[in-house]
Amino acid sequence: MVKSRRVDSKLLLLSIMLGSWFLQGNKAAAAAAPTVKQPVDCQLQGGEWAQCLTVDVPENRSKKESRTLSLHVALYKAQAPSKDYAPIYMLAGGPGQAATEGFVPLPETFRRLRQHHDIILIDQRGTGSSHPLRCMRDTDPKWDLLFNEDLALEHSKKCVERLRADTDLTAYTTDAAAHDLEAVRQTLGHKKIILFGVSYGTRLALRYLALYPDAVAKQILEGVLPPSVNFIRERQAAAESLQGIAALCRKDPDCQAWGDPWEHYQKLKLAWARNPKVKVMDPRSGAMKEVVLRPQHIESGINSLLYHPLDMSIVPQVLYEAQAGNLGPLLAKALSSDSGIYDGLYYLLVCAEDMRDLGTPLTDSQKIIAKMCSFLPDTTLPKDFRVQPLSQVPTLYLSGGLDPVTPPRYVESLKASLPQSTHLILPDYGHNISYVSCVQDAMIEFIGSDKAQITPPECLKKMRGLHFFKGAPKT
Repeated sequence: MVKSRRVDSKLLLLSIMLGSWFLQGNKAAAAAAPTVKQPVDCQLQGGEWAQCLTVDVPENRSKKESRTLSLHVALYKAQAPSKDYAPIYMLAGGPGQAATEGFVPLPETFRRLRQHHDIILIDQRGTGSSHPLRCMRDTDPKWDLLFNEDLALEHSKKCVERLRADTDLTAYTTDAAAHDLEAVRQTLGHKKIILFGVSYGTRLALRYLALYPDAVAKQILEGVLPPSVNFIRERQAAAESLQGIAALCRKDPDCQAWGDPWEHYQKLKLAWARNPKVKVMDPRSGAMKEVVLRPQHIESGINSLLYHPLDMSIVPQVLYEAQAGNLGPLLAKALSSDSGIYDGLYYLLVCAEDMRDLGTPLTDSQKIIAKMCSFLPDTTLPKDFRVQPLSQVPTLYLSGGLDPVTPPRYVESLKASLPQSTHLILPDYGHNISYVSCVQDAMIEFIGSDKAQITPPECLKKMRGLHFFKGAPKT
């Protein structure tokens, strides 16, 4: 299963808890020849074996005396290699997820495709073993940072100071990552490549296509984030997802016993607005503590439950428990939603890309993020960053109908610029659908087809991803 977290609910939680996104590079500068160490057998997360190598690239391509970064690359060699099969480069989400962590163990689709295709995982600069940038540490008081804005801002400031000591904070951008991808392609001697991007990885894939249009043979984009979308400003998707779950709940007798999730959600926000000081149990220590709850706390907890059907299925129960006074499950999800993300890179990218054109007025969560971004150096987006790439490259889009952060409607903006495309939608699924067997078969058909488009498989019409938990209290 592809673990793509996240473009997303993480924003609300990290904006309160953490501290610490974009600029630069040009196509000509990216052509500098990288150095490379020879591949060696290596054991990745979970015990899986691959071949690993490092590709050295400049940290800042606009500076002559820039220091060197070593990109960590993992390679799964094809079992029956042939020059007729293009390699597949897998781009992780987040933003801030490492490919060698997010795609390991290798998802079933790509195990099957590995029969003929090499599979390439690159830890994006700032993640994994490619100069990782992290702010939140295991010893940090997550609970206190979640509820104390002043403490969270001070934590952010100290993190930026710590990172600045050995990092050019203007050099960790989507453009820089796209040029890094090109350096790896050139180093490995691949003529044309297939891109598989998930969530933020789709933004990186589309930017790479814009900068290096002749290098891409095909692309699969799951949970699509077009360059024209500012995902911080457009926060309706999560509300639409929860409303969709509520609509399904009203049709399900087992779910109806928990009450209406959307009504519970609205009542919770009103109750907390009237009386924000409440006593709740810290789900990590079991201790009862008095805290001040804000709307972003419930948003963060609920949004974290909207990504996958298993989590989505317990939303009615969690909201029922919360409105009855048991906030533990909701806050536990908020506290755990940052796993797997290199939050330093996350904020470098967010602040540079998506905080630049929010407009006014700002929400409370956006105001907090803006304060955190003030600790970072100013950057300038490339003038064409928001422009959709124009290409005839065959593209397969994958969307969950209840995706809380990259809804299917985002794909509409790309249809004119990428006309050779097929869009597969599973109506009551969340952010990921590539693990579903029916979708896996369609992906493999798309990769192997001589045609630019495929016919959506009949099995998609039969898929139901959301089954609500039974056992609701009798009312």
